[in-house]
Amino acid sequence: MAYVEEVKYFNSFWLKKVEDSIGQAVWPGVPYNDAGQSEWPTYPAQVEATIDSNNWYIEECRIKGGYNESFYALGAKAYLNEENIIQELKGSSLIYSGVYNSRTGLNQTNVFSLAAPITKSLDPHNGTIQKLFAEDTNLLIFQESKVSQALIDKDAIYSAEGSPIQTSSNVVIGQVVPYLGKYGIGEHPESFAQFGFRKYFIDPIRGVACRLSRDGITEISNYGMKDYFRDVLNGLPTTNFFHYESWIFDHADVSPPINVLEFYVQADICKIPIGSKITNLIGDINTATGSSVIQVEEAGSPNIVKITVDVPISPTDTGNFKYSYTSKIQGGWDNYNKYYTVSIQTTPAWLDNNPYNPTYSTLSFDDSIKGWVSFYSYKPLFITSLRGLNYSLNDTQLWQHYAGGNYTTFYGNEIGAKVEFILNANPSMKKVFKTINYEGDNGWWVPFIEGSPQQVDDGITYMDVANPILSYEKGKYSDPTTGVIHHAGFDRKENLYVSELINASLTRPDEVISGVNTTGIKGYFANITLATDNTTDPQGKKILWGVGSNFVQSS
Repeated sequence: MAYVEEVKYFNSFWLKKVEDSIGQAVWPGVPYNDAGQSEWPTYPAQVEATIDSNNWYIEECRIKGGYNESFYALGAKAYLNEENIIQELKGSSLIYSGVYNSRTGLNQTNVFSLAAPITKSLDPHNGTIQKLFAEDTNLLIFQESKVSQALIDKDAIYSAEGSPIQTSSNVVIGQVVPYLGKYGIGEHPESFAQFGFRKYFIDPIRGVACRLSRDGITEISNYGMKDYFRDVLNGLPTTNFFHYESWIFDHADVSPPINVLEFYVQADICKIPIGSKITNLIGDINTATGSSVIQVEEAGSPNIVKITVDVPISPTDTGNFKYSYTSKIQGGWDNYNKYYTVSIQTTPAWLDNNPYNPTYSTLSFDDSIKGWVSFYSYKPLFITSLRGLNYSLNDTQLWQHYAGGNYTTFYGNEIGAKVEFILNANPSMKKVFKTINYEGDNGWWVPFIEGSPQQVDDGITYMDVANPILSYEKGKYSDPTTGVIHHAGFDRKENLYVSELINASLTRPDEVISGVNTTGIKGYFANITLATDNTTDPQGKKILWGVGSNFVQSS
């Protein structure tokens, strides 16, 4: 049914409906009254009682309703409502907010105006953007399969000859310029490390280690480690794995009631990540309860932690914390030795850190000699440097490396050091290695030495091996009859530590003399391992300058 409302003014009007939840008139929508001014934001009490939530109201749009008076309206909207509000994920695009100025108090970091050109898109074929690194007036962009740089607060124009000219402009992110070469950082931005003008990262897709410098991108894995990185990175798992960390309720502290959001367990706090699922153990079947860990706190007693979950659970006596993990490539800069250190890990640091059964490979690159200098027996969660000192984090423990000249202890565990050699002088000659010698400090011993493989007519491959050789101090003993000091391992002669090689091989077919009655090992080459002992200046620095052997041609 139509409704006609007579008005006495000559101007435009808005038709408004009361939108208040309790039926009260709200502004705008307040009529002009006889007193000559608006009664807003509420009506007089006697009028409020007569308002019906279904009523419509007429609102004058000129000041006092006068003829040709100033016109007022809602004005321009700062933002428009998007008709399509479906979320979009653009992994290869950048977006930036408004400016922030601490001196003037201007903060527009939460302003993303659709009217401004605030986005910059890269080639999606190169994968998602994994890392951004700001360097002076350039922004380094690491995608999965490409590395680029974008100008910041400037743009580039080109002369008639094609040379780029950088100019200042109001463009926040300017032209994107890719580096030569198809290299990226994969899905492992944690491998990135930087010192000075050099940046280091791992490209797991192509199985290489890279350095980004002024001359572009260089494969530093080519410096003697090409095959190693190819094999290790190509064998790195790329899918999610599930791990079950078992727990048991600590009945001494608290008996867990039914349907709880908080409970206490006996567990390692470092092995219960946020987001892990709570599972009950029923026989051999793990059934998820739908509850996730949102907080883990120490409860005071050793190995007793307080677990807070998001959904109440009905706990049993035993169960699991179930969480997924992927492989990790943790990189960092060692400012003590000026090394790029990287740890390639198939499992997280808090899951397995056994140096004697490693699921990781930690090694360092020295740019001054263009070579990979050492492997390490520690599995870091994070690597960093501060004021010339090198630190790493394992679980919740911060460890300073090389403290007090200690090079072989990590996170409180004395690991020791070892060096593997291949003695291969005159490669085409079949030799008998009779002795072994090294130049360096006291405290080195030989736990393992063997010759090259040799095949015989029965199709079996044999290798000569020798007995271990003790260090100079550990092999020292006194003759009970004469009291003269002898050495069962290395002896010192003319500033060299030397020892004969006692054969410890099994008897082969048609072999005349074997075992301890023979000296030396046969082969075209010999593999030898030298390691530090645990008795000579434990944890101290032990220098090894060179290793050699005395050999003769085999008959």
